[in-house]
Amino acid sequence: MKLADRMANIGVEGAFAVNMRARALEAKGQSILHFEMGEPDFDTPRHIIDAGKQALDEGWTHYGPTPGLLELREAIAAYVSRTRAIQVASENVSVVPGGKPIIFFPMLALIEPGDEVIYPNPGFPIYESMINFLGAKPVPIPLLEQHGFSFDLNLLRENLSPKTKMLILNSPHNPTGGVIPADDVRAIADMVRDRDLMVLSDEIYSRIYFDEPPLSIASLPGMLEKTIILDGFSKTYAMTGWRMGYGVMPEWLVEAVTKLMVNSNSCTASFTQRAGIAALNGPQDDVDKMVLEFRRRRDAFCAGLNQLPGFRCAIPGGAFYAFPNITGTGWKSDALADALLHKAGVACLSGTAFGAYGEGYLRFSIANSYENLMSAITRIRGFVGQVGNLPPIENRRTEAFVVPSNRRIYNPPQVANLRYKIKGKTRPGEPDRVSLLAHQMSGDVLRSVPTDNAVHLVFQPKFQLLQTMLFQLLFRSQIWLGFQSLKLCVILRVLFGQTAEFFIRRHQVRLEFILRVLHQGSFSFVSRPRRVDWFDLLGGVSCVYWHSFKLGVTGGPLQL
Repeated sequence: MKLADRMANIGVEGAFAVNMRARALEAKGQSILHFEMGEPDFDTPRHIIDAGKQALDEGWTHYGPTPGLLELREAIAAYVSRTRAIQVASENVSVVPGGKPIIFFPMLALIEPGDEVIYPNPGFPIYESMINFLGAKPVPIPLLEQHGFSFDLNLLRENLSPKTKMLILNSPHNPTGGVIPADDVRAIADMVRDRDLMVLSDEIYSRIYFDEPPLSIASLPGMLEKTIILDGFSKTYAMTGWRMGYGVMPEWLVEAVTKLMVNSNSCTASFTQRAGIAALNGPQDDVDKMVLEFRRRRDAFCAGLNQLPGFRCAIPGGAFYAFPNITGTGWKSDALADALLHKAGVACLSGTAFGAYGEGYLRFSIANSYENLMSAITRIRGFVGQVGNLPPIENRRTEAFVVPSNRRIYNPPQVANLRYKIKGKTRPGEPDRVSLLAHQMSGDVLRSVPTDNAVHLVFQPKFQLLQTMLFQLLFRSQIWLGFQSLKLCVILRVLFGQTAEFFIRRHQVRLEFILRVLHQGSFSFVSRPRRVDWFDLLGGVSCVYWHSFKLGVTGGPLQL
């Protein structure tokens, strides 16, 4: 007997897999700081626990109504009506064991094979998993850092089609912490109001925001009947283990979800629902304190990340995640997340756990103590500074630079238009991804203009060891060393744990290759163009064009 073919289309959550690996390392004695799980580190508020205990004592241990206890559904309807400025009734509420059924059940009830579902990418991985499982067509909309990790409205408009049957929104957003601006939510509502589709609005983090409060699309004219609100108790009330969520939707869809509940879970545990009533109707002080603490942690942790070489972290507006850009390190996301776990004892998630557009990012949950967050910054800083902690060849992005003797390479204003030629291809210069260095050398003076977070310095042979140490102390950054003296390069690499770039001639290739294997470092070969293909056979290492001192520039060649 084999599994059904449709099982090949269903995905999983990376957080649980990383957590299992981290626990296995802890069992072997390794100290691990956990930032992989998306759950508050606070205890469930005492009055909610007491209500759950009382429910058990009172015998709330039997089956309940499939859509949920009426008293809880009424409490949810009142809470949602108050917080979203809309009018909903208990008939619009479906209580389920966790938030995920409100992704799965409405999709199962509404989506046919071949239908299109638009969703954010990076985004919660279960969105894409369920779309694929149902045989629908996933239409990811990239959430770009330069847009505040919100939708590009023009791109969204272009991807809407007659086949689009569902649009998924998530604000505040997992994994980026982004909050969709209110004006953008209004623009999205205008796009879809007259279309034959439903909006799944994942508002599970609706109470955890730091600046602009998130606007629910359900509150806009004409959208209540087209919106499924997903919310629950796990994040707001630190009740992840209680397994209780809910959906607010049109009554006709509640009936379909109820049928699916009957065929799957029968009902949500009755005693947890009694605790949910206490959560909504009781004091909210613990929620407010938790959000204030998340803000304090966010500010400190993001500030620490922004001081790490190669890291750049936008400040999230909500949820409890940090989503730093790590392209400046040269690592791919999967490889760096794995290295941090095994070598630094820091468990986090690769951005690709949330979709292809998460490449170049890591996700850290700040739902951990302030002290542990600061310890993580220290561990990561120690890791990136250790000897040999450089991205493996296959995970390292290409670095291009040219070092003529005592000649200016290009003026800083030209960086944006610079096109560089490497490995026979001409590519546009991308200052945030490709480390290009503008520098001028005159005597003992080095002028450098970095184009990304890391400062890459290239030294000529006349610079002595003492001067190199001085620059290391001043810049506290990655140093790329270009010497014809192999001995001095190795000494500096051992002292500082930095990348050694050897400018060599053809008869030194064998020695260079041996050094690369021994030290597991990053080595570039300076070669005449006719030798590029031959050098590439050594493992795809960067080859730098040296003898012409010309780079192509938009609008014509630039004489260097």
